[in-house]
Amino acid sequence: MNATSDLEVLKSLETLEGLITGGIKKAEDLLQDVWDEETFTQVRSELVQTRAELQQSRSTLIKNQHKSQQERESLESVLAEALAQRTALEQSGSEYKQLYFDISKQAQRGQACLSSLTSSIQNAEQANTQINATLEQVEVVQQKVSAVDQKYQETVQLKTQITEIVERMGDYNSFEALILSLKTATAKLQDEQVAAQTRLQVALEPTDRKINRLIMAQCAPWWWPSNWWWKTKVSFTAKRMATERSSMKQLL
Repeated sequence: MNATSDLEVLKSLETLEGLITGGIKKAEDLLQDVWDEETFTQVRSELVQTRAELQQSRSTLIKNQHKSQQERESLESVLAEALAQRTALEQSGSEYKQLYFDISKQAQRGQACLSSLTSSIQNAEQANTQINATLEQVEVVQQKVSAVDQKYQETVQLKTQITEIVERMGDYNSFEALILSLKTATAKLQDEQVAAQTRLQVALEPTDRKINRLIMAQCAPWWWPSNWWWKTKVSFTAKRMATERSSMKQLL
């Protein structure tokens, strides 16, 4: 818009310059006819000055025109770059939209996988609970089987004992005689147990006295007379007493 106005002004100045030049020519002709040299010189000087100013204005306008042209070209370059950036941004926006769509799609797939994984974990926990319950049931069954097996072994042993008793019944005239023999054997066994307990008690009395002395020595102060010997021998003596008691039980 500024370049067009400057061009119009330039054309107007050129037209004005032509008119002024023609006017100067006519004025010179008229002045020559009048032959007033001073007036002619003054008018001519003013016209020359006016022409010089017009030439300067023309040069300024041309300079401004070139400057405006350069600014226009620069502005067109900036505008072209802006348009290119706009196109690139629109293309990037399309790419970002596609990327957002892809990310949203992947997020949906990830959510579905997460839901499936959560369901699998819950199923695994339920299966683990069922397995633990089954293991507990298996353990109970094993215990029952062990109990049944023990009862079976006891039954087999009892059957063997009954078989032995039946085989021995051939030496008796009646079942009552067998019962009487069993009672006699039981009484004899009880008597032997009482006698064995008595012998064991008699054999353990010296050991019990030693242990009591050891206990009293442990409870008494360290400065008690002769207590230092018990203090130093308590560990060895206690072990020896336990060994003696075990040996006596084995002998009985």
